[in-house]
Amino acid sequence: MKKKLFLIVSLFILSVFLLNSCSAFVKEKPKTFSDAGMKIELTNKFSKVSFEPYTVCYNSGKVAVFALKEEFTLFSGINYSLEEYAEVVLKNNSLSSEVKEVDGLVTFTFKKDVEKTNFSYFASVYKTTDAYWLIQFACESSDYETYKDEIIKYAKSVTFD
Repeated sequence: MKKKLFLIVSLFILSVFLLNSCSAFVKEKPKTFSDAGMKIELTNKFSKVSFEPYTVCYNSGKVAVFALKEEFTLFSGINYSLEEYAEVVLKNNSLSSEVKEVDGLVTFTFKKDVEKTNFSYFASVYKTTDAYWLIQFACESSDYETYKDEIIKYAKSVTFD
């Protein structure tokens, strides 16, 4: 009887250990977030957070997304191309970067120290019927190469209502 009980308890402990250790390998699932007329496909690891002055933000603990909608009325009737808008963003934020086309997206990258941590940013710009959108993806610079392809995939998933 004691052997049987020991075997049952041992199997129970082993199954709990295996279930817990396997959960670390559970694949992240795609999740579509929608806010302020923008949709983006991230993963279920992301959640919506608030961060002024951005229109909407999401964070996974490893990658953060900062989306800013800028109405055309802010630009005194000037109709910028996406490349021109990106250049305006760079100039207005005193950023030194080159506007590039990456996988069909108009983008630029930059680094910034925040509270003694170096972050890399991948920014993409979009134009809708009433506004420009600047969407920045940020992660620690040491992790940038790990997440770069995923970030580009996220940026390519952006759509607008």
